[in-house]
Amino acid sequence: MFPHVHFVNHAKLADVSCVMRHYKLTSDFLANAVQNSKGFTGNAKGYNDAIGFVTRNGGCEIRRDTAVEFHSVAELLQDGFVFASER
Repeated sequence: MFPHVHFVNHAKLADVSCVMRHYKLTSDFLANAVQNSKGFTGNAKGYNDAIGFVTRNGGCEIRRDTAVEFHSVAELLQDGFVFASER
């Protein structure tokens, strides 16, 4: 059951972690936000606020000077962004 876009009830999880590529802020953000505001009513206010902001401001771009392009998980390990145990 998914009562909220970022929560799951009664989930069974393994003892692992992972890297997830999460692309919410893409060129189709507005369409996704509209769809999610209807599908995830528990978080509709947040999506509606974002829809209003983007609509009023003609879009926006979130990027810092430190942003880098993702190439591989091995590169993330090498750069110390993620950690992997010997196990």
